[in-house]
Amino acid sequence: MRLTEKGFYQFARRYFVKNGFDGALTILGIVLGSMISGVATPKTVLLVGFSACIGMGVSGLWGTFLTEQAERTRKRHELERMMLISLAHTSRTKAHRKQAIMLAAIDGLSPFLTATVMLMPFFFAGQIGMQNAYYASLSITATILFGLGAFLGHISKTSAVRMGAIMMFAGVVAAAINLVLAFV
Repeated sequence: MRLTEKGFYQFARRYFVKNGFDGALTILGIVLGSMISGVATPKTVLLVGFSACIGMGVSGLWGTFLTEQAERTRKRHELERMMLISLAHTSRTKAHRKQAIMLAAIDGLSPFLTATVMLMPFFFAGQIGMQNAYYASLSITATILFGLGAFLGHISKTSAVRMGAIMMFAGVVAAAINLVLAFV
């Protein structure tokens, strides 16, 4: 299967939304866990949050690059066997490598960008207070989840509001599970 420009953007959108969603729910768990545990220093929330983001980002970057590269290499080898020639140094192979790199970058940066926005209130906790930083972060999380869902609604030509609400509901489910665990 040849990944056309249109196909590339479909993959890029999927990676961006899927990993943005992963990043949002991960940071939601960290923020709620910190809030429930009474973490009073923004530095702690930021350190834990960014540490998780770095892990997700590196995982996404490496995992996607290696997976995309392996799939493309397998397809190239199949084509080479059928054609009885090497395609290793062709423009197609170079384009596939470039696409794998770009998809890996999207996959790796998406959770990091999402999480950075969600963690921003903790940079200002000294001015707004730690409790307000928690509430602001949770509000931003809801907005990001709704936005990702609305984007999916737009792509699928269905209700952006409905899809946004579904994504926000996933955040509510994750928050509820965190709260239940906190009181068990």
